Amino acid sequence: MSPKIHVVSRDGNMAPLFATPFAQEADLQELLARDPELLAGDQLNPSDALQFLLVKREAGIRTPDGRESRWSLDHLFIDQHGTPTLVEVKRGRNSQVRREVVGQVIEYAANCAKSWNANTLRDWFNETHGSQAKIVELLQSTRKSIDTDAVLIETTGQATDHSSRESTGESEVDAFWKSVEESLQASRIRLVFLADELPPQLIRMIEFLNERFAEIEVVGVELRQYSNGSINILVPRVVGLTTRALDKRQSANPDRVTWDKESFCDTIQEHHGKAATDSITAVMRWCDENQVLIGFTNSKSGSFVPEFALGGKMVWPIAINIDGRVKLQLDHLANRGGGMKTQAAREELLRRLNGILKVQLDLDRASAQPSFPLSELAAPKALEEFLRIMDWLKLQIRAA
Repeated sequence: MSPKIHVVSRDGNMAPLFATPFAQEADLQELLARDPELLAGDQLNPSDALQFLLVKREAGIRTPDGRESRWSLDHLFIDQHGTPTLVEVKRGRNSQVRREVVGQVIEYAANCAKSWNANTLRDWFNETHGSQAKIVELLQSTRKSIDTDAVLIETTGQATDHSSRESTGESEVDAFWKSVEESLQASRIRLVFLADELPPQLIRMIEFLNERFAEIEVVGVELRQYSNGSINILVPRVVGLTTRALDKRQSANPDRVTWDKESFCDTIQEHHGKAATDSITAVMRWCDENQVLIGFTNSKSGSFVPEFALGGKMVWPIAINIDGRVKLQLDHLANRGGGMKTQAAREELLRRLNGILKVQLDLDRASAQPSFPLSELAAPKALEEFLRIMDWLKLQIRAA
């Protein structure tokens, strides 16, 4: 019997929708290219939902002797962490979905690092999207979850000097593509088998591979289509993430930390003392009272980020880092900061802060990321004035 789901209308009537195979594999491929959310990034990583961008369809891979493979990858995506995600699409009725596709995808994994580099993927991305704007949007929408300092340490041996007024010249987009290069070289990639129905034999092979590969994540996404002739519903389901595989992933990513209010404040208290904790607690309380969401970046060097809603998107004007510094994300405001997009408004923010800080901020950094120590807000008067500046900042952002 064909699987089905039931749709209940507002008047209480119930209508069954039956699982309906895709007529052509190309239909399934086109849907995925148009909407990468069908990869179910929220199921792949529930604590930090993955967001994907298409890099290229039909991505060619060379064999070690330099010849073109007899296969080309159906879809190549990247997520917000710079992980290349190789997706092979098959219909459940296709006999290849059982065995041949496994050898096919393993060949991709074995040869992609030799065949591609970050520049290859960057060029393909430009061909697909016309610019790098979607990379910027992805990083902003995930609160800069690529740790730029971590990338700089890996590639140059030194982190950003937050106390320096000299710019590193390292753009966030460049840092992102360096993380992609590092992932390729370390074989930190994700292999995805996607079909409208995954047979049990293939699911078992996916689980086996995912539990035993050290760096490579292997998953299946079953994308079922339910229809009653007039309504179509697509339901993605991730398979292959066994408990053992999830434990392996956690041990392979010791630098990833999921922060919340309590853990963040406890760590600040431990390393920077009560005054710093009181300052952050006051800012968090201000966020709650002003309908400003509280977010965190997920790494050991994470940040607490007030999130201002603006026209269906989020704006992050400041980030308070676990290292005890307050970073002004003026480059972000210049790009999507509502009423703070203007140079004059950002310079006014710096002037207002200079009125309460001992460390003065240069006005010529109004499109950069100047920072100051959290200890500057330890005095009750300074903290009170800072929260008034946050009031002003909220009004300026939303004025647009």
